[in-house]
Amino acid sequence: MKCPSGLSPPKLFLVLGTAAVWLSLGRMESLNHADTLVPVLASLYHWTWFYWGQNRLGMPVALVAGIFKNPLDNLIFQTALCTFFALGGFALIGVLVAGWRCAALSGLTASALFILWAGGGYHLDHLLAGQSYGLGLFSGILGLLVAEGAGVMGRGPWGRRLAAGLLFFMSLWANLAVAMLLIPLAALRSLPGNQAVVLPDAACRRSPRWDWLPGMALAFALNLLIAKLYHHSGNFSFARPGLWLDSWVWFARNVWGSSPAKLKVVFLSCAAAAVVTVALRRSSSRPLIARGAVVVVAAVVYLAAAGVTNHARESGLPVRYAIPAVCALFGALVATAVGPWVGALGRRRILCEIGLAVALLAAATFRYGLPSRGGVREILDRKFGSRTADIIAGDCRFVLGDYWDVWESVFHANLVLFDSGSSRTVWGLANRASDTEVLWRPLLATERIAVPATDRSRSSLQWVTRYLRLPALVPVEERQQVTIYRALLPVEHENSGRRPPSSFSPGQGVSRSFRNRRASSGQRS
Repeated sequence: MKCPSGLSPPKLFLVLGTAAVWLSLGRMESLNHADTLVPVLASLYHWTWFYWGQNRLGMPVALVAGIFKNPLDNLIFQTALCTFFALGGFALIGVLVAGWRCAALSGLTASALFILWAGGGYHLDHLLAGQSYGLGLFSGILGLLVAEGAGVMGRGPWGRRLAAGLLFFMSLWANLAVAMLLIPLAALRSLPGNQAVVLPDAACRRSPRWDWLPGMALAFALNLLIAKLYHHSGNFSFARPGLWLDSWVWFARNVWGSSPAKLKVVFLSCAAAAVVTVALRRSSSRPLIARGAVVVVAAVVYLAAAGVTNHARESGLPVRYAIPAVCALFGALVATAVGPWVGALGRRRILCEIGLAVALLAAATFRYGLPSRGGVREILDRKFGSRTADIIAGDCRFVLGDYWDVWESVFHANLVLFDSGSSRTVWGLANRASDTEVLWRPLLATERIAVPATDRSRSSLQWVTRYLRLPALVPVEERQQVTIYRALLPVEHENSGRRPPSSFSPGQGVSRSFRNRRASSGQRS
C-alpha cells in the first residue's frame, strides 16, 4: 500500500474526512427530512438494530452517534460519518480499478465532481443518514481488498479472513442490498487472470483468489437470518420472471429521468475521457480495462437484481435504489480516465493531489457554503420549527399525524427542549412509532397530543389512531399550528356514552391504507 510521491491512504482519508465535516456543517443539512431524522431520534431515545419499522437498513452509525446527546450535534455527526464513507467509497473503487497509487487522484476527482454536479436527491440518499449505502459500499469494498491481501489490516491468512469477514458483516448490516453488488464484484475478480489486481505496484504479491468467500457467505447468512428473525418483516422476494423486462425498462426510465442533466454530462464526459486515455496510453491502460469492466458488469448485475425485487417495485423503482451501481460506475470511469497518467506525473503527482484536495473543499463551499454550526441550526429552525412553539407551550408530549409532519416536528421540539435544559421528551405517533411503544404508551393517559394543522395530518388522525391502537381522542385546545387532543380514559368512555376503539392489529386492515398513503406521498423506506 505504498504510495511514493503522493498522498498516503491515511492522509487521503483525512482529507475526505475534512470534506465530510465541512459538508455536514453547511447548507447540505437543508436536505434533511423525516427519513434522515429518524436515525437521530433512534440514536438518542431508543436505538434498534434496524431502522425503525423495518429489517433492511442497519443502524451502526446511529449506535456510534449516541455519544452526542444534543440532537443538533448528533445529526451533524451522523451526516459527517455517512458522507465520509460515501466519499471514501469513490477512493476504494479507484483502488479496485487502478490500485492504491491511483486512490487519491481518482477518489478526490470523483468526490469533487459528485459534490459539484450531482443533484440534491443523490446527495440526500448517498451522503445523509438515510439509506446507509455509503457505509455499505465502503466496508464491503475494504473487506474485499483485505481478503485479497491488500495489507490494509490483518496479518496472516486467518487475520485477513477475520478482518474481511467483520467488514463484510458491517457492510451488509448497514444495507443488505449492497450484497447484490459485492458478491458479483468479488466473484468476477476471483476469476483466472483477475486475482492480482488489488495492488498493481511492483510490491504487490499474488493474492488468494477466493479468500473472500467464507467471510462473505457467513456475513450474508448471519445478516439475512437476523433480518428474518427480527420482529419486523420485509419483502425480500423477487418478481416473477414475466415481469422482469417491464421492471428493467421502468427502472431505467426512472434512473435516467431523475438524474440531473449536469450529472449526465459529467458521466458522459468521464466516459469520453476514459476512452481517450485508453487510446493514448494503451500499454498502461490494458490492465485497467479488465478491472474496470469487472466493476461495470457487477454494477449491471446489481441494477438487474434490484430492479426485479418486489420491495423496489412496490416503492415505484425510484432512483435511490440505483445509487450503489451509479456510484460504482462513476468511480470506475474516473479511475480508468486518470489511472494511466499516475506514472507520467512523477513528482508532480503530489501537487496534483493537493490541488484536487483544495478543489474538493472549494466544490463543497461553492455548493453548500462555508461550515457553520450556527448556520445549520438556523436552517433546521426555518425548515422544521414552525410548530415547535405551539407544541411546547401547549405542554404536549406527543405529535400525531402524517409521517412527514410528525418526525420533523418531533426532532425540532426535542432539540429546543434539550437547549432549554428540559428533561422532557416529545414522542411521535405515526408510522415507525411502534418501535418506541413501550416508552410512550404509559404516558397516553395523562399527556396532551398535538396534531399538526395540515390537511394531511388531519386526514391521518383516524387511521393512525387505529394503526397504533390508541384510545379515542378529544380536542381540548386549538392553536395556530396544532390542534391539541387528549386521550379518553375507559371510565370517561362510559360516562360520555362513546365506545372505545376495538383492538386493532397494525398488520391488519390499515396496512393497505398505509401503503397507498406512502405511495401517494413518496415516503421512503
